[in-house]
Amino acid sequence: MNEPGTGKVSAGEKTERGIIPREDVAKAVVACLKEEHTHNKSFDLVSGDTPIEEALKRI
Repeated sequence: MNEPGTGKVSAGEKTERGIIPREDVAKAVVACLKEEHTHNKSFDLVSGDTPIEEALKRI
């Protein structure tokens, strides 16, 4: 989506199908570079209620 990001997502191996603003995708990509446990992993990412950094730590 081209809407402004919320800074909150849902991330995991299997999530419900959904939408996500491009801004939140970009923030999640940058956050993944800092979270080593996300390296070489694939996961779904959609808009949610959890702050991006926290959601990525739960993967």
